Amino acid sequence: MRAFAFARVVAALFAVIAAHASAAEPAASPAGAAGAATTPSDIARKQIEAGAARDWATLKTLYAPDVRYVDPNGEFKGVDAAIAEIEKSLKPFGKVAVKIHKIYDGKDFAIVEWTADAINDAEITLADGSTSPATGNEVNLNIVTIYDVKDGKITSERNYYDGLAMYGSLGLLGD
Repeated sequence: MRAFAFARVVAALFAVIAAHASAAEPAASPAGAAGAATTPSDIARKQIEAGAARDWATLKTLYAPDVRYVDPNGEFKGVDAAIAEIEKSLKPFGKVAVKIHKIYDGKDFAIVEWTADAINDAEITLADGSTSPATGNEVNLNIVTIYDVKDGKITSERNYYDGLAMYGSLGLLGD
């Protein structure tokens, strides 16, 4: 529990630093005519949308081959491992609705505050490896993601959210 609280404090500190850094940055340019992501915030937005849509081909184009992907489930190295973890995390849920609330854009990074809402409509694998049948419950996650971007590719993605809140909304924490 303290690790989650510490991670949130660190993410908040990064957000404050990013807000100050982005004030010195020029305004983010819109995506190019072909829809290519051109700034770290464009790339972050496209990654979130592609993940929610389960658009694995687009995700593959956004990540560097040796991307470092981190979420509460662990750390994964390489584009294939990152996409496999995203796919595994989304498997128990049907359509995922995402909403980006704020993006802090820097020269080579973006920090995104966003939410994801979904219904648990398939079996879920728990942290201990056991499984639980679909609950039909709605999950609402508040997420902070920190992206490092180099040469137009995500080199590191770190996701912070409260996994216990997710299990609680699924009714999986007991009484």
